[in-house]
Amino acid sequence: MPANYSARQEFETTLLQRIASSERFKIYQDAFRTATGLPLRLVSADLDNWCLDDQAINRSPFCEALNLCNSARGACLETNRRLMQEAEVSGPTTCHCFAGLCATAIPIKMGASVIGQVARQAGLSESHFCRLFKDSSGLTLTDYVNRCRIDWAKREQLKPEARISEIAFLVGYQSLSQFNRSFVRIVGTSPTLYRRDRLERAAS
Repeated sequence: MPANYSARQEFETTLLQRIASSERFKIYQDAFRTATGLPLRLVSADLDNWCLDDQAINRSPFCEALNLCNSARGACLETNRRLMQEAEVSGPTTCHCFAGLCATAIPIKMGASVIGQVARQAGLSESHFCRLFKDSSGLTLTDYVNRCRIDWAKREQLKPEARISEIAFLVGYQSLSQFNRSFVRIVGTSPTLYRRDRLERAAS
């Protein structure tokens, strides 16, 4: 295994531990649990190094009873393994286990450079790719991706049943505030006002 991969993996593990133990995350986790009645866990995407009973506050009595049976525990781990793999490929994903419970995984990329990934696919260095992209499009790749996400969000907002927070995560933002800032910067108005204006125009 290359040394840079091991160093990156160590960095991501340390970052994950620091976020999970931070006061801010604990406040968010408690607020989420209070508001929804559901557990919120921050776990590594490394499927071989996490387990279902590592956070006592997120355990359910039903799952605790299931975990006493080896075959049920194995089925539960396999369901979660498939969930994590699907989320890594497709983004936020929900699945149901054999007992009828459901779990949702929302992948968070840490330390991964989108620009680096795209540059590698093009066979170029990051800096050379960035220069070529900006010369040809007039935008940085990050600006281009954000504009594509906001264009997608504008189309999704025409669906009255879709919540703005769901749209933000659907199009690739990790937080609602980040989405709102990008939307205002690119569109010139907030997502709520944009939606209201568009829906009023469509109704008249």
